[in-house]
Amino acid sequence: MQQGETNEIVGEKIGMSARSYYDARKVIERIDEEDDPEVKDFLTTTVNASVNAAAKLMDKSPEFIHEVIERTSGDTKNISAVMKELEASESASNQPPPNGQYEVVSIDLTQSFVHDLLKMQFGNLITSDSALLIGFPL
Repeated sequence: MQQGETNEIVGEKIGMSARSYYDARKVIERIDEEDDPEVKDFLTTTVNASVNAAAKLMDKSPEFIHEVIERTSGDTKNISAVMKELEASESASNQPPPNGQYEVVSIDLTQSFVHDLLKMQFGNLITSDSALLIGFPL
């Protein structure tokens, strides 16, 4: 019997799709290997609430998961939205700004980017009389 067939049979017996069973099994393996008790508890709570959300966290670093815990206050319902914000923030912070100097620089900050504002370096982008416009969400 092949692994895919086994996942289908076991998943069907416990009321899950083969994919959900596979994901849940992988998350449980990560929980068993995790040394950080806070991450371990959060993954356990998450997999019990949503296998899909837990599977998205499975390959993330403990530091990333701690940031998710902090931003969700441990509420598993907001995991996907917070992960998207964090991933967008990581992606944006890894991209260098365009070359050149500009008279006006406009930055529209989401909640996830506020944490990175102090890390931004504007010296190479602006001149001494440039305007820096920063928009914050209400």
